[in-house]
Amino acid sequence: MSGDMAMRAGSIHYKRDYRRVRHMLDGLPLPPGNKAYLIPAVSIYEFAGEFIGKQSRGVLLDIGCWLGYGTDYLARRLPGWKIVGVDIMEKAVSFAKKRFSRDNLSFLCMDMTEEKSIEELLFTIGKADIICCFEVFEHVPHDYSLSLLGGMKQLINPEGRILVSTPNRPIYDINTYEKKHVNEIVPLEMMHTMEETSFKLTNIYGFDRMNPPMFTVLDKLNLVARRGKERCSTSPPRTAIRLGLQTLLDPRYSKRLVTRKLNPERCMKDWYHRMEPRAIPLPKTSDSEMDHSMVHLFIARPT
Repeated sequence: MSGDMAMRAGSIHYKRDYRRVRHMLDGLPLPPGNKAYLIPAVSIYEFAGEFIGKQSRGVLLDIGCWLGYGTDYLARRLPGWKIVGVDIMEKAVSFAKKRFSRDNLSFLCMDMTEEKSIEELLFTIGKADIICCFEVFEHVPHDYSLSLLGGMKQLINPEGRILVSTPNRPIYDINTYEKKHVNEIVPLEMMHTMEETSFKLTNIYGFDRMNPPMFTVLDKLNLVARRGKERCSTSPPRTAIRLGLQTLLDPRYSKRLVTRKLNPERCMKDWYHRMEPRAIPLPKTSDSEMDHSMVHLFIARPT
């Protein structure tokens, strides 16, 4: 692993390229409108490739790789690295194996909350220098998320890093009630969870920042789609009021909601340009200033 990786973690500057990111989605068995939802994930994979640095060498484990598009991107971006994608969904892994083929890339189907999977990986690839886990945490119940992080602790090199991305609960839930999201989290909660599993949070990056006044207005008027685990009313009149306020306070955000169905390609490009990463201060207390990013990327080292 590159020795200056930790030094670069606080301030990463790179030229973002939509064409490079868009290429990840070619050939996926998804309708165009659904591909738009993957823009946050592909933007984070792009960031991860820059964070790691293509001149370095090591072993990278991508947990929850799903269809493998991001794992393949990293294998292409980091030719000196051994890249292993892991997912619990057999059909997804089967697709990834057929769709992507590189000398430094492989895919495995296994449950990363099970000890036998950890033992198998330690035997086959050894310790990893980087472990990525993007847009997975929110799908795993809290107790299992501790097992997931515990497995990462066993698999990561002492000088390695884990990169975990997940939606920012209050911001993500403005328009969406996603039943499959059983463990959305905010930075302070993630810091405590990391500490509980022997990791130290070193950096947080925010992607897709919402207009703070818009969030304040919608939250005060109780027009959000979800609070915690509880679904709020999304009746047509309330939805119309919410969209009207969003159009007034943040036109780019409301435009994305419309163009995703009418012009998915334009939606993806516009959304990508909103995914510019921003360094976020580590939270100190529950009273720390709230960050208005839609998605957070957490970087941590083992302790």
